[in-house]
Amino acid sequence: LSPKSLAGLVILASLAAYAPCLGNGFVNLDDYAYVTSLPDFSVGGVAGLFVRWTEGYHPLALLSLSVFHHLFGLDPWVHHLVSLLLHLANSCLVFALVRMLFRSDGAAFLSALLFGVHPAHVEAVAWVASRKDVLYAFFYLLGLMAYVRFARQPSGGRYATVVILFLLSVLSKGMAVSFPLSLLAVDFLLERPLLSRRVWAEKAPLFLLSLVFGVASVLAQRSSDYMVDVGGMQPLWVRLGYAVCAFGLYVRGVLWPPWLSMFHPYPAGFQESWQLGYVAWGILLAALWLAALMGVVRTRRRAAFCLLFFGVNLVLVLQIV
Repeated sequence: LSPKSLAGLVILASLAAYAPCLGNGFVNLDDYAYVTSLPDFSVGGVAGLFVRWTEGYHPLALLSLSVFHHLFGLDPWVHHLVSLLLHLANSCLVFALVRMLFRSDGAAFLSALLFGVHPAHVEAVAWVASRKDVLYAFFYLLGLMAYVRFARQPSGGRYATVVILFLLSVLSKGMAVSFPLSLLAVDFLLERPLLSRRVWAEKAPLFLLSLVFGVASVLAQRSSDYMVDVGGMQPLWVRLGYAVCAFGLYVRGVLWPPWLSMFHPYPAGFQESWQLGYVAWGILLAALWLAALMGVVRTRRRAAFCLLFFGVNLVLVLQIV
C-alpha cells in the first residue's frame, strides 16, 4: 500500500475507536470552568487569557475553547468534534514523523496505528477540558518534523519554524517544556555530534524558553493548589520511589491498559515499613533500564532512540515534584 493509503487506514481506525466521544456531553469536573467561565470574546478578553491561570498556564488551549464557545455556544458536540479532529491529525503526524525518522512505511504505520487507537488517549480526546493535550501534541509533533528538516538541511527559516512551533506547543500546555530533550534524542538518532557547540547553541534558546514556561507552569499550579509547599512534601527518597512506580505504571499502560483511570492514587505502603523496599526495587529497575539502554546504544540506535524519547517525555509526570 502507498503511504497515503496507510495513513488513511490509520485515520479510519482512529475514527472508529474515538467517534463515540461525539455523543458525550460535558462533565461536572471542570469542563464548564474551561468553557463558560472564559472571558468575553473581545480584544481585552482574549488578551486576558494570556495573563491568567486556569489550573496551569495554557492560554492557547483556552483561546481555542473560547473561539468555539463564542461561535457555537454550549454545544458539546462541536467541542468534542474539534478534539477528535485534532487527534486524527496527530495520528497522521505520528505517521509522517516516524516515516521521516526511520524511513520505513511499516514502522510509521504501526506507530501511528498504536497512537491512534490506544485507550491512553481517551482522557485527552473525550474530555473537553483536555483540549490542551491534543493541541499541544499537534504543535509538538509539527515542531519535531520541522526540526528533522532543519537537522538534515539547516537554515535560519527552518530554525525559526522550530522555535515558533515550540512556542505554540508550550502555550497550549506546559508539558511541552520537554521539547528540547526530545530534540536531543532526535540528534542521537540522526547521528549528530551531541558534544558539539553548534548542537547545544541551537538548543540554548529552547532550553531558556522551557525554563521560563516551566516556572510559569509551577506558579500557576501552586496558585491553583495543585502543588504543595516544599515543607509538606515527602522526603526525596520517597518521591523517587513514587517516580519508579509511576514509570512502571506508564510502561504497563502502554503494553496492557485495562487499569487506565483519570485518577491514580499513590501506591499503598509508602508511609509504612515498605518504603525501603520500594527504593531498593527502584534502584534495581533503574540499573536494569540503564544497562538495557547502554546495550542498545552500542548495537541498535533506533531502539535506543525509542527508549530515550519515551523516557524524556515522562520526566515531568513522575511525581518527583
